[in-house]
Amino acid sequence: MSTSNSAPTTSPPARRVSRGDLALTLGLLGVFVLAFVTALGWSFNTGVFPRLITGLGVALAVLHLVVLLVRRPAPDVQPHGEDGDIEAMDVEYAFEHAEPKQWAWTLGWVAGFFLLLYLGGIFIAAPVFTVAYLRFSARASWLFSAVYAVVVGLVLYAAFVVFLEIPTPPGIFE
Repeated sequence: MSTSNSAPTTSPPARRVSRGDLALTLGLLGVFVLAFVTALGWSFNTGVFPRLITGLGVALAVLHLVVLLVRRPAPDVQPHGEDGDIEAMDVEYAFEHAEPKQWAWTLGWVAGFFLLLYLGGIFIAAPVFTVAYLRFSARASWLFSAVYAVVVGLVLYAAFVVFLEIPTPPGIFE
């Protein structure tokens, strides 16, 4: 009879990658690449800001994809704070456990913003969306929502028109 001093070997648990996280990352990577390629066809002054932003988006999406594929699996412990509630900042938990209704609601807000952007341009879409989102989704007061929307509009106008002198695409009604 032979005795062995070595502990039994077990293989590490299989690495799990959230399908939702992977799909979202690949989707965003595709959007950023398409936007970057589109911006390459624009003049330098018009395309410099979109190329910077979409290039950064491509880089961050690729980095996130690498992290998803090479990270070690976390233990199967649900992220709870001291009081037993799920921590608000645990984005991964939210992505993995969101209900289809929550996804539809969130994607509806995103689609609504892009529809407003298409129809009215950035200087109309951003303030209108800000008021709508803060008031009806975040349940902020009308005063806070309106003041925040005005500040958003002024910051965008100052950034693009006054300081950068970069024209923004107009909406179809602008």
